[in-house]
Amino acid sequence: MRTAALLAALAALASGCGRGPLESPDPAVRAAAVRALAGGARDLPALLVAQRDASAEVRRAAAEVLAARGGPQAAEALGPLLRDPDPSVAAVAAAGLGRLAGVPRARADLLAAYGSGGPEARAAIAGALDALGVSLREAVEVEARALWERNLAALGANQGPARAGAAEELGASARAEAVEKLLPLVDPNRNPAPALAAAAARGLAEAGDFRARPYLEALLDAGVADLAEAAASALGRLGDPAAADALARAAIAGGRGGGAAADGLAALPAAPEVGAALCEVAARTADPRAAGRAAREARIRDESCPERPVLARLGGPAALAALAALAELGLEGGASAAAVARVAPLLAPGRGDAATRAAAARALGGLGGEAAGRAVMARAQAIAARRGAARLSTVPAALPAVAPGAGAQSPGDDALELGALLAAAGRLKAEGAAPLLVAHAGDPAVDVRAGAVEGLGALGAPSAAGPLAAALSDPELRVQVAAAGALARLGAAGRATAGPGR
Repeated sequence: MRTAALLAALAALASGCGRGPLESPDPAVRAAAVRALAGGARDLPALLVAQRDASAEVRRAAAEVLAARGGPQAAEALGPLLRDPDPSVAAVAAAGLGRLAGVPRARADLLAAYGSGGPEARAAIAGALDALGVSLREAVEVEARALWERNLAALGANQGPARAGAAEELGASARAEAVEKLLPLVDPNRNPAPALAAAAARGLAEAGDFRARPYLEALLDAGVADLAEAAASALGRLGDPAAADALARAAIAGGRGGGAAADGLAALPAAPEVGAALCEVAARTADPRAAGRAAREARIRDESCPERPVLARLGGPAALAALAALAELGLEGGASAAAVARVAPLLAPGRGDAATRAAAARALGGLGGEAAGRAVMARAQAIAARRGAARLSTVPAALPAVAPGAGAQSPGDDALELGALLAAAGRLKAEGAAPLLVAHAGDPAVDVRAGAVEGLGALGAPSAAGPLAAALSDPELRVQVAAAGALARLGAAGRATAGPGR
């Protein structure tokens, strides 16, 4: 019926009846002409044409007249306007349908349009449904069914990137049926597409069904880095403590999936098996980031990880990972003192490379104690003295003898190590640290500046606020971030120094 009326209207317009205001090139004139229509049966064809006008003002005028007209024919015309790209048109259409309690189509169209509208349209539709006495919950359920069916159809397609998105959306529905649909997709023997398998893993995590755990664990060993990362993240999101052992094995194995496995393990809820797995990763992985993450999470959970297996690795190829773990384990008392005695000698020149000495400095910063502070300050002052002498000298061949204990290394190595030492000195609140940190907050080397700023923030002295505020304008983002965090830790004094808007 509507199609016939529209064709009649178009025929009337094409019959040479003259160019009236409804055909004006000015949208305002067309809108005024639409509003002047009485809304009777004779005006319906013109209104149907107006609701497709290029101008939102004209479409809105048509919606107003149709809403005032009422009845089944108006409801049929107003339904499509609920999806108008202009929210004001959709709002007028919704309000009109909300007054048509006796027309079943009004309710059906409002429910169907709720899920596809923008924020303003959805709000207007919700108001119209309330006027009809319809619960918004019913609209949400209709939207969920439509979304489910659309994603199910996309997942059933033979190919295309939409399948991956559909897999994640189906999992987010948390339906048992979704889990049944997604489980085959994380089986590499049944689904050879890694991208789809990774999406299905993420979908299973959102579904929250622990039945997915063994399937996701199998992906950790699939030999594909992207799949291992997706599976590790999904296991962490799933939250089943029984996945701790599998995640720990993957974290210890290392590689791209190892870091993600450590993150997934850290995301699991507190449980004895999770704590034990975190300690195992801290002691056995060769990945410094994974070791530090596991040790930090174990400390946060008050797990007492044994330090001896970690200390035993200091002389081997996994020394950097061991030092990263020691920096985060939070050892106390005799255990901390014993660890400091093992780590402090690693600061000596010739004991490993600059990266190892920098890691040793950060480990000492985490271990704490006066002995750690003395070792850090001695090495920092030696390197600072050598760098100062080098800057003062204009003839490299005439450089003075190297400061005692400083050793000879490249300027880049010096900067890396000194930055770590300065950060540790501030964290340890070592004697004499404050002037050394302030003096290096503007150092030409970014590693040194960043370490000095980090150390000033950890030191927490009000006198540090000035240099930290200046560091907010540093050209390097990492220095700016460190300064902002440090000023935040200083509280009101830091905010006052930083100034308004910082």
